[in-house]
Amino acid sequence: MATFLPKIKQSDNLTKSVVKDKPVTGGRSYKLGDSKIAHSLPPPSQLKPYVDRIPGEMETWPANSNILSNSQVKPNLLQKLEGYLLRELRILGSSNSSDASEKRLQAFREVFDYFIDDFRTYKPLLSSIKQEYENMLELQKDTIRNLEPLKAMLVNVNDQCEQKVLNLKQDDKKDLALAKKRNADLDDVILTLKEEIISLKQQVKKCQDEVEDVYKKYRDESDSKKLLIQSLNDLKYQQEDSKRESGGENGDVEGNEEDSVFLRIALKKAREDLDKKSIKLSEVLADYGDVVPRRDFEKMEVQFENMKEEFESLKTDYDTLRKEHTSLIDVHKKVVEQRDSFASDCERMRVSATPRPDWNKCGFFIEGGEERWAEVSSGCSTNEKVDILLAEMSGQDIETIRSGVHGAVDFFEPRGITEDVPLYLRSSENVRNRHLSKYDTLLMIKDIWQQKIKDEGKNTFSEHTPMPDYLYKYLKQNFGVENMVVEWGYNLRDALLRYSSDKNISGFYGVLIDDLDEDIYYENLNFLEGLFRLFTTNDTDARGVLQKENFQNCLSSYFTSMSAEEVTNIVNSAESELESSDGSISYSNLFNVDEAGNNGAFINYIRELCRQDKEDYMNELKAYFEKNSTNDVSKQELSEALTKLNPVVNPDLCQKYVSLGFRDHTEEKLDISTIVSNLSRSCIRRF
Repeated sequence: MATFLPKIKQSDNLTKSVVKDKPVTGGRSYKLGDSKIAHSLPPPSQLKPYVDRIPGEMETWPANSNILSNSQVKPNLLQKLEGYLLRELRILGSSNSSDASEKRLQAFREVFDYFIDDFRTYKPLLSSIKQEYENMLELQKDTIRNLEPLKAMLVNVNDQCEQKVLNLKQDDKKDLALAKKRNADLDDVILTLKEEIISLKQQVKKCQDEVEDVYKKYRDESDSKKLLIQSLNDLKYQQEDSKRESGGENGDVEGNEEDSVFLRIALKKAREDLDKKSIKLSEVLADYGDVVPRRDFEKMEVQFENMKEEFESLKTDYDTLRKEHTSLIDVHKKVVEQRDSFASDCERMRVSATPRPDWNKCGFFIEGGEERWAEVSSGCSTNEKVDILLAEMSGQDIETIRSGVHGAVDFFEPRGITEDVPLYLRSSENVRNRHLSKYDTLLMIKDIWQQKIKDEGKNTFSEHTPMPDYLYKYLKQNFGVENMVVEWGYNLRDALLRYSSDKNISGFYGVLIDDLDEDIYYENLNFLEGLFRLFTTNDTDARGVLQKENFQNCLSSYFTSMSAEEVTNIVNSAESELESSDGSISYSNLFNVDEAGNNGAFINYIRELCRQDKEDYMNELKAYFEKNSTNDVSKQELSEALTKLNPVVNPDLCQKYVSLGFRDHTEEKLDISTIVSNLSRSCIRRF
């Protein structure tokens, strides 16, 4: 509890005057200028030279402690200054002299100011000494601030160089892969064209063979036709001859002789014509053996022209791609040279500049461990990771840090003194910001809960003073002065908002603003106490240690609705926290709480299972009524649904759950979303 140092009255020994207005006779005197009037000096007994060395005239502790007896106490001024200093350091949590900080320096600065004000004779000298120290501190702070940008600049340059090298590597890989792919495609096209040309040549040769066969058949048919005509003519002549013989029995022999001569001549002439035709046919076959029909020739000529044009186009594309490939190879060589240069620069900067931090270490120190750190820092740059660390350390919102608005205000704006403002926040003047740390906030929350349990008990579903009213009562009892009550109220509320990522702080803030029932806190305490009593009952040796099998059986009997896998996970979390591998579990150490009220991994895992089960319970309740197409639910319907989803629930407890679902509502039926919302902020569980 902080108190302001009251105005220190000057000590009677320091302001005591012994000069009396008595005439002085004899002794030393002095004159002013040419004046003949002698001015007498008071005797040494009145001036009291060396009075600071005479015991009893001035407080001399501890400059000459051998004069003082063991029973003599410290001077009043020294006692008040030391008492004020100790109280301020205790409030700031800086009682250890090795913890140097701005808050601790401010406490000493205020004490030194009070000391200077009470010693007016030495005030100028002491003020000058203090001012020189203050100037030197400011000079050192300015020097540190000037050096900070250089460090940040080196880190940024290193990150930029690494990013450029990575980008160049990626671009080279993409361009080289694209060029290889296009080259392979062109090779496939060329191979396809060659195969098509070979195929066309084979088709041409086949067509020539077919034409030759057709022409040969044509000549054979023509010759056969001619022979047939000749045979017909011979038959016709024979027929005429036979008619002629039948017409005249005694024909003229001379006429027959003429006919036979004529036939011999015709036969000879026919043979000569046959020889000529055969020679002519041989010449034609020799000259036109490779000739094809014009129709096929024209068709194949059109195909050839098309293929020729396509080949020329592909050849042009191939030449273009070959030139591009050559240029890409040149570009690749230049990029490789630049990459090597950047790599050497990067290596040189890595050696000469600040080494890269191991960001994985942060997972061991932030809340949530390595998994949460990996989740929040995935894909973030160095600056973004620094913002995340600052948000975790200061408790401020990360968007506020990234916006560039740094620092905190020294005073809070008053919220007024109207009825809608809680008692602990009613003020019409600016309130000093004490910049409470997370540790101090957790200590204060723990003390508030302990005091409230001491005053009102921790029974669930019983009457309790609303947390805003009790907080005002608590601050009033501990600080007394109204201004201090308001000051600590504002500072506590500010700390609750800044450190809302902590589960204990967010839970207390939810109770403070009436978003959660404080019965949840009491139920968790009673739930864990029941589990501890069960372990103690099964611990026959009373050593605080159970065998793993016995420990798991206790959990199974206590968490009746949990699966065997979930119970095994709880046992594993206990072994992990205790780092136990000998088959025994020291259950008494699992329930230890630090000064700030934080539990270990075992208790946190059980609480997480309870929270998840409550969330599943509410989702099942909502799905139950949505399945039945019921939006407005009565108390009887809600009771039946709760009993169906949790058959082992006690009837009296079920009615309390129904009352919590219909809290502050007098309607016979209520919307299911409102009921689920009311139950979510209430103390409700299935095991």
